[in-house]
Amino acid sequence: MCNPAYMAMGVQAGGSVFTAASNMQAGKAQASYYNFLAEQNNRQAIDTLKAGRDEVTGIQTQAALTQEQLDRQNSQVKGSQRAVMAANGVYSDSVTSQDIARDTDTAAGRDAAAIRYNADLKSFEASTRATQASQALGDQARGFGMAGVNGARAGGINATTSILNGATQVADSWYKWKTTSEGKK
Repeated sequence: MCNPAYMAMGVQAGGSVFTAASNMQAGKAQASYYNFLAEQNNRQAIDTLKAGRDEVTGIQTQAALTQEQLDRQNSQVKGSQRAVMAANGVYSDSVTSQDIARDTDTAAGRDAAAIRYNADLKSFEASTRATQASQALGDQARGFGMAGVNGARAGGINATTSILNGATQVADSWYKWKTTSEGKK
């Protein structure tokens, strides 16, 4: 027949081992969760940078198309100007004709510069916004990584604490049982 005191101490020890194993698993699960979040943030940071680059490409492409349209319009305006001047007897090699053509080209040049400037400004803003968002996501990913490491450590510490508490309880029960009349037999 088994001594009930031994059985109770065995149950205490078994409970401590089970609690320690549970704490280790909880720490691993917490580490896995935070590592998953970190990986998600890293992917999102990469996607954010790519989206920013795509936005910049779209802005610059649109600016180039607008520039081409402006160039076509400028050519049409100059052609209309030459036709009107010719119809009014102004020769194409006259100073007046050259002044009008130069003024038209200067105005078109200012418009082209404004288009490029606005495209570059919008591109810079999009790039900066994407870079900052990506850096914030990367920082958060590193924080999640640290939380994962801390979760795994906490699981190990809690497991060790469970084993030590269990050993203390078993030793205390053993001591108490040993000092009774049953334990002295």
